[in-house]
Amino acid sequence: MLFVVTIKVHPEYSTRYADVYNNGRFSAKAIFSLGSGIYTFYIIRLYENNMEKLYSAFKWIPYIIFFLNLGTFINRSSEYAMDFGYQMGMAAIIFIAQFLYEEKRSIGKLIFSVAAISLGIIYGARATILGYVVFISTYFTSRENLSSQGRLFRPLT
Repeated sequence: MLFVVTIKVHPEYSTRYADVYNNGRFSAKAIFSLGSGIYTFYIIRLYENNMEKLYSAFKWIPYIIFFLNLGTFINRSSEYAMDFGYQMGMAAIIFIAQFLYEEKRSIGKLIFSVAAISLGIIYGARATILGYVVFISTYFTSRENLSSQGRLFRPLT
């Protein structure tokens, strides 16, 4: 809303909003695209005092990101799309987090995770694999540290 009001009051800022000089690469639209980290921050802040509701909200987010980006993938105009890779990487990380965290593991989440990271690497930024690997290694490292201290959290059922 702030961007819309600003452009209505100051139409001369619309070139910066659309970032016509860089083909929209650094535009506000690119920052607030589907799968952006800013939305994750908003969701976490919304449910910060209720972990069960936060986890319930995050159960659906990777499916939304995955399937909406498949539409982007099918209708793409070029072979390479960096934002597609990172958005699929976000979906892949959330899928693998759910697979590892839940007591009753669903193989479907693992398959979606592998499919999302594969599509992200093949048709998007190959560096998305770094975030995926860092997440998995951090998960297992923190799990080992917490269990050695006797503070291992119990997975949600």
